[in-house]
Amino acid sequence: TLERSNQFAALDAAIGEAIAAGEDDPALLGLRSMAQTRLGEPSAVLALKQMAEKNPKAAVESAKKAVQQAPHAMVFRIVLIQALMAAGQTKEAAAAAASAVEEDENDVLPRILRAYLLQATGNRPGAVQDFDKVLASNVLTDQEILNYSLIAANAALAAGKPDDALKILKTLDDVKNADVESFRKTAEAMLASPNRQRPALAAPVPLCQSTNYGIICSVFAGGTNAGTGVPSDPGYEAADASIRALKARNYSLAISEARRAVELSPRNITYRQFLINALSTAGRTGEAETASSQAIAAFPGEVTLVVQRGYIRQRLSRYGAAASDFAAALRSGRLPAADVRGVRLALVDAYMGAKDPQAALDALAPLGRERSYDVVARRGFALQALGRHEEALETFEFAYRLARTPTDRANIASAVIGELVALGRKDEAKARFQQALATGELRAMQPLDIAYLANQSGDTATAYKYFHQVDSTTGLRRGLVLVDAAYAAKHEYHNAESAALFKRAIDAHADGALPLPAQTVFGLRREVGELERTWGAYASVSYGAVGVMPASPLAPPPGGGHSIQSGAEVYWRPPGIGYRDGSIFEVFGRVFTTLYDEKGGPTGVDTMQGSVGVRWKPLKDQNLVLEASRLFPIGTYARNDWLLRAAYSNGEGSDLRVDVNDWNYWQFYADTNYYVELPESVSSFEFRWGHSYRVKPVNDNLIVTPFLAVGGAYDSVLNTPGTLGAGPGVNLRWWFREDKYTAPMSYVDLTAQYRFKLAGDSRGEGLFAGAFVSY
Repeated sequence: TLERSNQFAALDAAIGEAIAAGEDDPALLGLRSMAQTRLGEPSAVLALKQMAEKNPKAAVESAKKAVQQAPHAMVFRIVLIQALMAAGQTKEAAAAAASAVEEDENDVLPRILRAYLLQATGNRPGAVQDFDKVLASNVLTDQEILNYSLIAANAALAAGKPDDALKILKTLDDVKNADVESFRKTAEAMLASPNRQRPALAAPVPLCQSTNYGIICSVFAGGTNAGTGVPSDPGYEAADASIRALKARNYSLAISEARRAVELSPRNITYRQFLINALSTAGRTGEAETASSQAIAAFPGEVTLVVQRGYIRQRLSRYGAAASDFAAALRSGRLPAADVRGVRLALVDAYMGAKDPQAALDALAPLGRERSYDVVARRGFALQALGRHEEALETFEFAYRLARTPTDRANIASAVIGELVALGRKDEAKARFQQALATGELRAMQPLDIAYLANQSGDTATAYKYFHQVDSTTGLRRGLVLVDAAYAAKHEYHNAESAALFKRAIDAHADGALPLPAQTVFGLRREVGELERTWGAYASVSYGAVGVMPASPLAPPPGGGHSIQSGAEVYWRPPGIGYRDGSIFEVFGRVFTTLYDEKGGPTGVDTMQGSVGVRWKPLKDQNLVLEASRLFPIGTYARNDWLLRAAYSNGEGSDLRVDVNDWNYWQFYADTNYYVELPESVSSFEFRWGHSYRVKPVNDNLIVTPFLAVGGAYDSVLNTPGTLGAGPGVNLRWWFREDKYTAPMSYVDLTAQYRFKLAGDSRGEGLFAGAFVSY
C-alpha cells in the first residue's frame, strides 16, 4: 500500500524495521533499494542541473542528500564525486570516492576516480593499486579501456614513471587515438631525458546524465599535455570548447566545436562521443544517428556506440533498426554487467515500437524471474498486443502493485481498464474507471487522455466533460480529436456543440490538416445533417396492393386490391427531445388519398384520410419505430379511429457512397398496424437484395439499384388475410440538397417491380410501382 501511494520514505522505514527484526527476504531487500533510489533520484537530478548552471556548491549539497537517501545507488555517489571535483573540494571528493569503493569493490567507476584523487592528494602507491585493478577488469568496453588507460598513463607520466606509462599503453592502438602515440613519445622522451618537464596530472571528466532508465554515468579522460605544455591531441582545444559550450547550453557552438575536434582527430573516439551527445542534446537526432554510424564505422568493435545509436534510433521512431542495435550489443557479450538490464529493456521497447510483441516477450525471457515494475509492465503490454487478454489483465494487476510513480499507476490503471473492455467486461471497466477517477489514480494523466479512457470504458458523460474542458482551455488541435469529441458531445445530447465540432473536423480535412477517406468525410457530413435537422416532409404516389416503399414512414397501409394512392406528411422534431444520439421523437401530420381502385371503390377527395400523431425511435442502434396517431376523416369515406403502429427495418447500402462506383445492397422492412376503435390488424414486410451503381455520366448522386424482392401482407378483415409474392425490381434514387458541411439531405425515389404469387390471394402478385420524395 505504501508503494502504491508513493510513500517511499514510509516504505523504506517499514522495510528497515522488518530487516531489523530478522527478515532477510531478497525481494524485500530489493524493494527497499528501489524505494531509496526513488527517494534520492530527484535530488541527484537537481545536482546535475545545478552543475550545468555552474553552481557546484549547491550541487554538492543536493548530491549529498541523494546519497543519504539511497546509499546503495552508485550513480548518486558518482554524481557527488563529480560535484565535489567541480567545486574544487579534492580531499572531500577523495573521501567520497573511497566510500563509494567500499560500497561496491567491483564497480570500476568510483575506483578510477579514486585512483586519480589518491594521486592528486599525494598517495601515488594507492593510486597505482586502483589503476591496476581497474585495467585488469574483464568487463570493460573498448571505449572504457581507452579512457581509463589514458587516465592511468597520464597519472604515471605526471608521477615521473614513464616505464609504467609505456606498460599501460602497450596494448593500445596508436591509430585509434592520437593521445596514445603522443603519450608514448612523451614517455620515451622522459626515459631519454629524466630531467624533462613532467606533464600535469589531468583530471578525468565524470559525465552523468538523466535518462528514461535513470541516471547513467561515464568517465572520460581529461585534457592531456603529455609534458609538452600544450594539448597532445590536435582536437583537444576544440573538444574542450565543446564541453564548455554544452555545459553553458550553447548547443550550436558545442556542435561546431565537436565537429572540429573530430575533423582534427578522427581517430579519437571520445571526441566522436562528444559530437553525438551534443547533437542529441540539441534535438538534432537525425544528424546524431549519422554521427553514430560514422563512429561505428571508425570503431566497429565499440559496443557502447552501437547502444547509443540504438537509443537515437528509438527517438527517431526507427524501432526495427534500434532493435537490431540493441540485440547486437547484447549478443556481443561486451556490455558492462551494469548496462545489460537497461539495454535489454530498451530492446523490448524497440520491439514493441516495431509492432513485434512476440519478439518483445522473448527478449524479456532472461528477466523472467525479476519482479520489478519495469519488467512486469512491459510483459503486460506485450501480452496485450498479442491479444492474450486474460494473461495481460493478470500481469497488469500485478504491475499496478509495483508501480512507483503516479504516472506509472495511471498508465497501468488505464491498461487494466482497456483489458476489461477487451474481455467484454464493460460494466467492470466502467466501474474501475470511475473508481480510479474518484480516488485520484488518474491524476497524472492529461485531461485529453482521461477523455479517451472514459470513452473507452463507456462513461460518455465524463468523456464529454473532459473533451469540453480541453476545448475550453487549450483547444482541440489534433484533427481526429475533433471527431472523437464531436461524437462524445453527440452521445451526451449536445447537438449544437457536436455539429460545430464535426464542422471543424471537416474544415481541418479541407485544409489538409486531417487526412480522411472520402466516405469518412461523407459520414461526418451525414452526422451534421441529422444533428441540425428540425423538420422534414415526405410525398408519395404508389401503385400496388402491399406497397413498394417499405422503409419510409409514409408507406400506406395495405389494401384489399391494387390501387393508386398518394400521400404527404410534414414532421417536426421538438428541441431537446427530437434527436438524442440516434434516438428520434417526431410529431407529424399526414394525409392519404386513393386515386384509383381496381375494385371500383371510392376515389378522390371523398377518400382523403387525415392523421396527426407522434413516433418514437427509442434505440439509437436499431431502427425500431413506435407510432401512435389519431385518424380523422377529411373525405366522406375516410376513417375516424386510433392507429397504433410498430415498424422495424435494417439494411446495408441504401445510403449514398462516394468512395466507390458500385456496392452491395440489401434491406428488410416489416410493420404492423392496429386500428383500435374498429379493430383491424394490418401487417406487411419486404426483403430486397441487389447491387447499386452510380450513374456518373448523368449525375454523381444518381443511383440505380436492380434487386430481387420478397414481400407479403396480412389484413385481418379480408377473407384471405395473407399474401406472399416475389420478383425482380429496380430503384432509381437521386440525392440532392447538400453543402460543404452536410451530406445530401433529400432524395427522389422511383421504384418498379413485378411479383409472382407465392401464397395467399392475388393482391401479392403483379406490377408494383411508386414515386417518393424525402425532403
